Amino acid sequence: MLPMLLQESSSSGTQWPDALIASAGIAMVTAITVVVIWQFFVSWRARVSAAREDAYRDLSARFASTQEQLVVDQGRVAADLSEVKARIENVERILREVE
Repeated sequence: MLPMLLQESSSSGTQWPDALIASAGIAMVTAITVVVIWQFFVSWRARVSAAREDAYRDLSARFASTQEQLVVDQGRVAADLSEVKARIENVERILREVE
C-alpha cells in the first residue's frame, strides 16, 4: 500500500512526499507565526507593566514627601496649640486674680 502512496498521482502530478513536505512547511510557518505573535504580546505586556511600576514608584515617592510634610506641619500645629493653651491658662489665671 505504501508504494502506491509514494507513486506519482495521475491527476495532479505531485507525489506524496512533496505534499507531506508542503504540509510540514505550512505547519512550521503557522507555528513560527504563533510564537512571534505570542512574544509580541508578552513584550507589550512587559512594557505596560514596567510603565505601571514606574507610575507606582512616582506615586509612592510623592506620597512619602507628602507624608514628611504632614509630619512637619503636625509638629508646627502641636507647637502652636501648646502656645495657645499656655496663653489661655495665663488669661484664666489673670481672670481669677481679678475676681
